[in-house]
Amino acid sequence: MSNSKISIILPTYNEKDNVLPLIKAIHAELCGYDHELLVVDDNSSDGTEQAVADLKDPLVKFILRTKNVLCNGCLLLFKDSTKALIPPSK
Repeated sequence: MSNSKISIILPTYNEKDNVLPLIKAIHAELCGYDHELLVVDDNSSDGTEQAVADLKDPLVKFILRTKNVLCNGCLLLFKDSTKALIPPSK
């Protein structure tokens, strides 16, 4: 396995009920791969931040956006993306 790390960005807004199952599913798919999850939240009011914090998962980082200071689009940059990032499910 290469020494590359996979970083997954999860944009959220009021996703308390969805974010934990999604994190669990991503971890399952990337088992054996060096990876991290970046949860970027748009100041949810439903407890999304606390739900992610309660995981106490060192592979999950939480970023809280309190102002709309970033663009509304998404730019993805890949380095050495000649291989599939997620292996097919068995």
